[in-house]
Amino acid sequence: MFLSDLSIKRPVMMFMILTTFLLFGFIGYNNLPLALMPETNMPVVTVQTIYSGASPIEIESQITKKVEDEVASLSLIESMNSYSMENVSIVQIQFDLGKDENVALQEVKDKVDQILNELPDGAQQPVIQKIDITATPIMNIIMEADLPATELYDIADKKVRERLSQVEGVGKIDLFGGEEREIRVELDKRIVYENSLSLTQLAGIIGAANLDMPGGNLKEAGQEYSVRFKGEIPSLDTLRNLNVPTNAGFRKLWQIADVKDSIKEVRQRVTYINNQTKLRSDNSVLLTVVKNPISNTVKTVETITKILPEIEQELGTGIKLTVVREEGTFTKNTVADAFGNIYQGIILTALVLLLFLHNLRSTLIVAISMPMSIIPTFMVMNMLGISLNALSLMGLSTASGILVANSVVVLENIFHRKRLGENSKQAASLGTAEVTTAVIASTLTNIVVFLPIGTMPGMVGMILKDFALTVTIATLFSIVASFTVTPMLAALILPDELNEKNRFSAVFDRVFKKLEDGYRSLLRFTLSSKSQSLIVIGLTILLFFGAVLLFTKVPFDFMPSMDNNSINIIAELPEGYDLGETADLVRQIEDRTKNHQEVVSLLTNLGKVSDLNQGVNMALLKVTLVDKDERELTDKELAALLTKEFS
Repeated sequence: MFLSDLSIKRPVMMFMILTTFLLFGFIGYNNLPLALMPETNMPVVTVQTIYSGASPIEIESQITKKVEDEVASLSLIESMNSYSMENVSIVQIQFDLGKDENVALQEVKDKVDQILNELPDGAQQPVIQKIDITATPIMNIIMEADLPATELYDIADKKVRERLSQVEGVGKIDLFGGEEREIRVELDKRIVYENSLSLTQLAGIIGAANLDMPGGNLKEAGQEYSVRFKGEIPSLDTLRNLNVPTNAGFRKLWQIADVKDSIKEVRQRVTYINNQTKLRSDNSVLLTVVKNPISNTVKTVETITKILPEIEQELGTGIKLTVVREEGTFTKNTVADAFGNIYQGIILTALVLLLFLHNLRSTLIVAISMPMSIIPTFMVMNMLGISLNALSLMGLSTASGILVANSVVVLENIFHRKRLGENSKQAASLGTAEVTTAVIASTLTNIVVFLPIGTMPGMVGMILKDFALTVTIATLFSIVASFTVTPMLAALILPDELNEKNRFSAVFDRVFKKLEDGYRSLLRFTLSSKSQSLIVIGLTILLFFGAVLLFTKVPFDFMPSMDNNSINIIAELPEGYDLGETADLVRQIEDRTKNHQEVVSLLTNLGKVSDLNQGVNMALLKVTLVDKDERELTDKELAALLTKEFS
């Protein structure tokens, strides 16, 4: 074969070519983002409309239903879900995977624009955006201090959030808990009626006075100046003395309304319990960090963890920032475990090869060939935008068996030629040429099995795409390695004459020969008569149907569960319970949960489970556990135990 002959005759040139592939492979590896799961681009669009003071029934009839009816006519809608809650309407539209997400977003915007005049006067402009289903929080940071709740929230919002948002890889920072300052303007109905004022008119006047926006450019005498309208209200007194036009002339705002410096109604609260120090904090603000889709989870988490002490020092006033949950360590450990499996596969394969070929140099050849197939794979993965995640690394682990199989077939045939008396170069050339067709055919059969997995429709195909492509890429590189690295090294380092077998090799061969003879005798017995052959066929069919029966008993799941040292507990009370009553019940759950020695900390979100599931009668408890190697119960077992206790 041309490729193998070139490698044997021009080893230096081939070495330089292979080194180049290795170099680009290492570069690609360093540029690959680390993630737990592959990125999935589902075309999902949400329409969120805020209508302050409205009940769920009003939200449903006046906003949600109108949005649903308008967007329902769009093409390729797979499903549509709506959520009508106090003050907010959320309509979630999921399109077929074949639809471009940007096109879907624009179509929804166009439809919603057509019903803006039909929405209630007090409703805000609908917010329409794409949803990234992989945009889950990668860090939860608790901010504590002996400060008023409003001041704590203000620092978290204007200083900590701004600083963390500048970190590369951060998509957004969400805040929960604390108390947000609110200026309330309370009107007397009688005064409003007497002065012919409307709430909408008054809100517009105050909004115009609090305007801060660019006004374009001004050119004068060859100079250009930027113009900005700055009308921000600097103080509460300024707002109170704002002139308001009425039917009786201009009046001060304080003359027709009561202006108060207050706080927003508290509908969400955060509590944090450190089970190791036994400290509980009810005056906390939770910052959840969501990464952008293309960033490296591990690097983003490490960067934020590194700068938190700097932020604490800058803020002073006894502010403490504590990371209570992060995905970086779990992701890093998952990737490390996958690489560990690959390393173990290489070592065990080399040992098995040494056991059967009785030649240390042949073992070295295969041990070198495997990395030569795996490392260049990272180069192509980087080009295709595949991250290092559980699925792509599983693909590398799966491919490692295929990689070594090709090299073993080539190497074993080279040994066969050497036993016929040929020198190392002749054996490497002819031995590789003889099995070229067989190696290519066997490799292509593997590719045609795995590659279609990545083209499967739906979510399954999207998730398994990285797995299928990684296996295919590594398998293709294994062919190249088998026809270049293996014959080149065989010609260079294998001796022209095979060494005599040592005592261990002789004993192993005798044992293996007995196994071979036993198998031959079994085949001879089986094929000696038709009745015995039928018995074997019957047993085979029986085993097949038995396997099918057992297969139906195997539980099915979309993805295997992983013990990531955490448990989520969702509590939902009947409608009508307020935040205080919910907090009382949740406190009982916290007390029972923290009694378990496996629990490190509890982080409770009162009033919100998710963006689409929130209310004062709901709570989410995030329980962090000690490392799985340090506890007897798995996360599932502990969750089942807690469920039994709560019931």
